[in-house]
Amino acid sequence: MRAALVILGLAVLFGFPVRTQAGYILDMDYACFRANDSLGYVEIYTAIQRSGIAYRRTGDSLTGDFRIVLDVLQNDQTAISDTLWTEDVADTNSISSSAGQFFSHVFRLIMRPGRYGLRVSMYQQDPDPKDVVADSMIVTLFSADSLGLSDIEFGSRMEYTEAESRFAKNGILIIPNPTRFFGTQLPLFYYYAEIYGLDFDSSRADSHTVIRRVLDAETGQPARPESRKIVKTLGASAVVADGFPVTALRTGTYYLELQIVSHPSGRSTSHREQFWTYRREDYAAGRTIATPKPSSERLQSLQSDFLDIVDADSALQWMRYILTKEESKRVSRLTSEGKREFLRVFWTERQKENPNAAVEYFARVVEANRRWSFFKRAGWKTDRGRVFILYGEPNNTTRNYASAQLPDHELWQYDQLEGGAYFIFYDKTGYGDLDLVHSTKRGEVYNPDWSKQITPGSMQQIGE
Repeated sequence: MRAALVILGLAVLFGFPVRTQAGYILDMDYACFRANDSLGYVEIYTAIQRSGIAYRRTGDSLTGDFRIVLDVLQNDQTAISDTLWTEDVADTNSISSSAGQFFSHVFRLIMRPGRYGLRVSMYQQDPDPKDVVADSMIVTLFSADSLGLSDIEFGSRMEYTEAESRFAKNGILIIPNPTRFFGTQLPLFYYYAEIYGLDFDSSRADSHTVIRRVLDAETGQPARPESRKIVKTLGASAVVADGFPVTALRTGTYYLELQIVSHPSGRSTSHREQFWTYRREDYAAGRTIATPKPSSERLQSLQSDFLDIVDADSALQWMRYILTKEESKRVSRLTSEGKREFLRVFWTERQKENPNAAVEYFARVVEANRRWSFFKRAGWKTDRGRVFILYGEPNNTTRNYASAQLPDHELWQYDQLEGGAYFIFYDKTGYGDLDLVHSTKRGEVYNPDWSKQITPGSMQQIGE
């Protein structure tokens, strides 16, 4: 107990997580949000490497029983303690390729402001913990009257939902990524934060600007183009939840910086958090990561090829946009082993020119599902999802929302595609799902008279 407290003291002193066990199994992170004027709402995120869990066979599945113990300390004394007794159920195939896969959990606390110590322990079978990680935490108060921005939660997956879940808040489900590592196996970076104290008067059309910057921690220079979005203000508080691909970021340390400008007052606030990216080819070439976390052990857990982890049948379904008819017929007759071998051969050939070809393609599938899933129709099956998967993010998007004269429609412009091409999507049914009605890209739907399907003059309204 005393040794753990000494190590916890080091974490508080230097402000970084400290591990008291040799093996890497457990990760922890936290984020503070507003509860009220005198208390903070804290979420403490944990993730356990599934490869570090001992499983037993129960019928056709494998079950691992364990417990996660959270201790919140103040002045070397335990102020709060909470325990999750749980089990993880998986099939044999998922466990055999479980490197880099995590069991996630979130502890929720209402706390007074101040500085605390955190200690999370993972126990299974033995009385001694399999892994322990310690960190320091500062609980911050956020006023309802002053413009403020909460901590930033990093996630491995995000979607809008009305369902109850321990990972959902304000209609957004985000699976936390306490490792703060993204790249080879997590090619999409998601984040969630809350804004407080915005200018808001129901008699005005108030708005606020959300500015996102990704900065190289070594140079302080932008690692991605700055993103600016003007958002209509619907109340004194708001949520910032978005994502972006990280496949273009080389192995290294970065900052995500969010800045909020509230209009019409012009008040501004910002917050930044550190994260890391990993690409196998960078690490193999000798590029390392400057991080106090146990990076060598963590990177060993990320060494598995993406194609070892993805479900072969699902991957082949998602690849239907790039497979020939002959290839589709051939894979339909293959065994499970044959399908996985087909995936390896297919992407090995394409990765000669782009080592991240597979990761980038499937990252677009995941993002398409997040953006455009409609009722029971997955986003990758929609027209916008297909175009996004094949050609990537457009250089410019013009969205025209429905009005009395005009239904929803979008114009996507690709500057480098065949010297400049555009796609026009239109809500034919009025239910919010947009279909492709015209494109100048060869091989796509070509219908120069598409505007007659909407109303006279609509071409001019979207910039034609």
